[in-house]
Amino acid sequence: MVIYYSRSGNTKQIADYIGEKTGADVIRLETVKTYPSDYNEMLDYAQEEQRNGEKPELKNKNINIEDYDTIFLGYPIWWGEIATPVYTFLDEYNLSGKKIAPFVTSGSSGLSGTRSDIKKEEPNAEILDAMSITSSTLNNYKSLTDNWLSKLGF
Repeated sequence: MVIYYSRSGNTKQIADYIGEKTGADVIRLETVKTYPSDYNEMLDYAQEEQRNGEKPELKNKNINIEDYDTIFLGYPIWWGEIATPVYTFLDEYNLSGKKIAPFVTSGSSGLSGTRSDIKKEEPNAEILDAMSITSSTLNNYKSLTDNWLSKLGF
């Protein structure tokens, strides 16, 4: 299963490609409250959310994860951290016994230690090698994703 959050569409593009290449079901996390469309306003809003430890409510209430062993988890990096809607997902769902393969999009920060953040949230899950796509590598996302999936055995 591919579960992802995407505001600008970059993470969605990669999530859809992973679904296409692996045959996995793809689910987009959506928040009840919409983030500002202006990028700089969104960054300010998201940073305030992070500072306050807020986790936005998700529209997705009944994601059936029981039938899946591996979850490809995609998210943008906001201010060096996992986008807050993904923290909401990690709080609301128990991924114990699952394999989590994180993939992230960012301007330039890469993974920013988010693998260990996921491990803190899901201590009984196996966190697989992660993939990071930055603005400078976005044009090559298909070949980077193919290489990553191959390393993971897909």
